[in-house]
Amino acid sequence: MSRRRALLPVLALLAGCAGPPSGAESPTPHVVFASEVKDGDPGDSLGRASLRQKELCLWVKWLDLGAKRHAYHGEIRDGAGQLIHVGNLTLEPGEDVTWNCHRLNPAFERPGLWEFRIAIDGRLRLERKIVVTAE
Repeated sequence: MSRRRALLPVLALLAGCAGPPSGAESPTPHVVFASEVKDGDPGDSLGRASLRQKELCLWVKWLDLGAKRHAYHGEIRDGAGQLIHVGNLTLEPGEDVTWNCHRLNPAFERPGLWEFRIAIDGRLRLERKIVVTAE
């Protein structure tokens, strides 16, 4: 089998992860990094975070989920790229706000550029990064 033919399934899979084809773009959701979520709303809005905080949350208001159930999968990676949090849930029809909060643990997690990734129904929908400092 040629090397090119062996790569085609991998390239097709990666292309599927890139999102919808142009012209079918999803509306950009409203996204806020926060130190907490209170009553379903972000308690503040952070441009950067510190490992000294109690929590770090990514709050999202989705604009295009529609009136059906959705499978939600969220991941958080610390500054060293280590997977530190995974969350899965089912969004019921009409639920259009999600948040993924993580209790910070400076003994095990590393400062740097943290990455939050969210997939809806198996499709990567959101990637956001935030600088997290040690102090």
